[in-house]
Amino acid sequence: AHLAFVSLIAVAATAQLAIGQSTTKPKPKAAQPTLIARPPYAQQYKIGDRVQVYYQNWYPARIREVGKGDYKGFYRVAFDQFERQRWVDDDEMRVIPAGATHPLAFLTGTYGCYRNARPKKPQLVDELYLEANGDYRMRDDVRLGRIFLTKDDKIVWQGGALDDADAHVDGKGMLHIVRTRHEHWADDDPKQMQCILK
Repeated sequence: AHLAFVSLIAVAATAQLAIGQSTTKPKPKAAQPTLIARPPYAQQYKIGDRVQVYYQNWYPARIREVGKGDYKGFYRVAFDQFERQRWVDDDEMRVIPAGATHPLAFLTGTYGCYRNARPKKPQLVDELYLEANGDYRMRDDVRLGRIFLTKDDKIVWQGGALDDADAHVDGKGMLHIVRTRHEHWADDDPKQMQCILK
């Protein structure tokens, strides 16, 4: 009789499985994560811009370099009132209120570059393209280079046609480039040119 009872239980269990009934509760499936689409980073400032940077208070500063790679979205700034440079993001910067000016600021865009082969008739030798993120290239030499500004507003050229050249901006916005290895100069030329925003 005991053997018959055990057999009856086994048959009942088999019947439950056969009709799709489980003796254990099914585990709930994990919720699928929701992917949030982030907009691409939009650069708000460019090299040379005058801004205010928050450092326990708002201080005037100037953007010296636009970050790339791991520093994308950050800007290297130098403060006007004290010797300090730091990397900051958009949340730590704001536009200087209207009316503030800076004579050394220069614009990005296309520059016509001339050399003084003749005193009264400068010779157009090339074009310079300055991007807002600090990239640059020349019309006749498309190798990509990069610029950034030192504390004393010296322009540093890295790579490209003007690698290691010296340059500065005068009060009229003209870009003076000296000691360049640009292809239009012979060894005995002064290797100087002036670039004017078109």
